Amino acid sequence: MKRILLIALAVCMTLAVAACSSDPTQTTETTTTAQTQGTVSIESDSDSSQVVVDDGENTIVIGGGEWPDDVPDKLPIFDKGTINGTVMTEMGQAISFEDVDQADFEQYIEDLKDAGWMQMTHVSDDGTEMYMGQIEGMVVTAQFDSGDMMIIWAEM
Repeated sequence: MKRILLIALAVCMTLAVAACSSDPTQTTETTTTAQTQGTVSIESDSDSSQVVVDDGENTIVIGGGEWPDDVPDKLPIFDKGTINGTVMTEMGQAISFEDVDQADFEQYIEDLKDAGWMQMTHVSDDGTEMYMGQIEGMVVTAQFDSGDMMIIWAEM
């Protein structure tokens, strides 16, 4: 947990340094690598940009907008909204979305159930929902709140 917090702090520092630097790529890579004891890659094109911080145990991707390749096949792909970041640890992964309709979230819950995920809990209140399910040694939590969504899966 401390390491994830350190990485998140390093990313925030990176963005702050990059905004003030005359050569943001050089400064960003140096600052973040020193803070995380890991590697940093920054990719940018006309449509999107992505910062990847990898310390050997955990990986944080900010931006990019693509469903990660390393998600287990047991977890249905959610192809609505916009992916705005992922966090990969030794035990699991979190994928964060924005611009998600509540109906699409509710359909994803049905997709999870159809894929064999057994519901552990499902709570809903005023546009906020949380679903937790399990399948063959894995647990998933899907959370929705006012257009933002997060899918978190982990091995048990």
